Amino acid sequence: MHEISIGVYIASAFLVAVAQVLLKISADRVYSTRIREYLNPLVLSGYFLFTISLVVSILAYRYLPLSTAKMLDSTTYLFVAVLGYFLLNERLQLRQLLGMFIIIAGILVFSI
Repeated sequence: MHEISIGVYIASAFLVAVAQVLLKISADRVYSTRIREYLNPLVLSGYFLFTISLVVSILAYRYLPLSTAKMLDSTTYLFVAVLGYFLLNERLQLRQLLGMFIIIAGILVFSI
C-alpha cells in the first residue's frame, strides 16, 4: 500500500504542475473583459485540477508518513519545469537544471 500511495501522491504533484501550466497559458492571453480573464476554460480547468490534486493528496496522506509526502512535494518543481519546456517552449537554464539535479538527488538520498 505504501508504494501505491507514493504513486498516487506523485500523480497529485503532476496534476498541480498541469494546473500551473494551464494558468500560465491563460495569463499570457488577452481577454476582452475581466470576467473572461478569470472565468475561462483554462482557469477553470486549472483550479479544478488543483482541487482534484488536493483530494488525492489527502487520501494519500492516510497511508504515507508526512515526511515522505513533503519530500514528494518537490517533484512538482520538476514536473513544472519539464512541462514548461515541452508545452510552453521555455528554456531551461543551467541554474534550473542544477536545481532539478539537486531535487532529484535529495529525493534519492531521502528515500535510501
